[in-house]
Amino acid sequence: MPPRAVFWTTLALAAPMPVCALAMVFGSLTVKLTAYIYLANYGAILLAFAGATHWGLALARNNKDWNSYVFAAVMVLVAWLALGLVQPGPRLIALGLGFFAVFIADRRAVTRGHAPDWDRGTRKLFAIVVLLSLTLALGAVRYASG
Repeated sequence: MPPRAVFWTTLALAAPMPVCALAMVFGSLTVKLTAYIYLANYGAILLAFAGATHWGLALARNNKDWNSYVFAAVMVLVAWLALGLVQPGPRLIALGLGFFAVFIADRRAVTRGHAPDWDRGTRKLFAIVVLLSLTLALGAVRYASG
């Protein structure tokens, strides 16, 4: 079981994603557009942060190889590049792929002993909330466009 602070902070970090996704489904046109902008921008920030945790894990174990550092940098670049995509669908898909990559890296970090075992469940919950939110948002975009 994760420490309470980690569990609740993780949920608080993920919470804006489903809120925005639901607003994209049920809000007025203005609310839908605003929610999309918030979701995409916050999603990019969150992806950069989630990727950067692997940088921190590598530093904490005094890791000298490049893998964790490059992964963290690539996630920041994916987040930044996603913001540059004009169409909402590709932007949300890029963010989703980035979060899925972070989820896989999180699982590996726990399996290899680079992250505490209790972190597995917290990161899984985080990934589920974020990926379902992005999927719902993508559905809202697809429904609205055609």
